[in-house]
Amino acid sequence: MNDTTPAAHGGGRSWAWGVTAAYLIFAGLTLTMVAIAVSQRTDLVSADYYQREIDYQQHIEGRARSQALPAGVAWSFRHEDGDLVLRFPPGHFADAPQGQVHLYRPDNASLDRHYTIALDGFGDQRIPLAELATGRWQVRIEWRAGGEQYYSERDLQVGT
Repeated sequence: MNDTTPAAHGGGRSWAWGVTAAYLIFAGLTLTMVAIAVSQRTDLVSADYYQREIDYQQHIEGRARSQALPAGVAWSFRHEDGDLVLRFPPGHFADAPQGQVHLYRPDNASLDRHYTIALDGFGDQRIPLAELATGRWQVRIEWRAGGEQYYSERDLQVGT
């Protein structure tokens, strides 16, 4: 005799429990990935992105002017006193440069620092780096002198 009852095939509707379990596992993993994606930091773009895009041409011209300077903007990191020293070309500017130094942290915008340019008698700007977190920084210098806009940017590794 041929028995085709559900009990004869090993449990009846056990396949339905397997499909349900697979769907619940898939839905759980999907929700977990959504939660992880939503919790990631997204501050790699500056808050004034559109204004920066509009000013980009001035930025390009300022960079070209600073590269055309005889000595450019020289800066060095001195480990013995923990300062970032920015040196402007001596005697190049008739008046003192006006502008700012932006220390940009690519992976965490809340650590960014802004300093107004205030040169000493030697044309140097000293910025204490003791309060900065270790890691990669970008030093962005924007200044105006002699009616012209200048811009210089370099990478800086603080700490290890």
